[in-house]
Amino acid sequence: MQRSSGGQLLLSITVDREGDKVFIALAGDLSLSSQAEFEEKLRELYRERVMSVLVDLSSLTFMDSTGLFLLLNLWKRCHREGIGIVFEGGSQEIQDLFEVTAMDQILPVVPPGGSSTTGRRGSSAQLSHRLRGPSLL
Repeated sequence: MQRSSGGQLLLSITVDREGDKVFIALAGDLSLSSQAEFEEKLRELYRERVMSVLVDLSSLTFMDSTGLFLLLNLWKRCHREGIGIVFEGGSQEIQDLFEVTAMDQILPVVPPGGSSTTGRRGSSAQLSHRLRGPSLL
């Protein structure tokens, strides 16, 4: 978890795994300031066998062009390697950013799943169900 010089949380990345399925929850700012932390966490994931990725954006408070670039690169790598990926949720500001940049036409973005984003994201069965959903086909 990275903090600004004023102590404010920049980015929190929570990763839950169920076999070859991965759930990533992002909270705080996905921006130039948090790029290194995000890329390091992804390098850890790339070393392991992954078939499906669900990225929860509902707790992001800010995303700049670097954040968009990071999500696009994640999607491109998953697409290239045959890994299903879905981006879930996002505040109205994040959704507006996707629309203005037309990223909503490229990235698979779905509405929030409806379960709590605090702590672990639902049960293993709920996680598995969301990752198996038709949006990954």
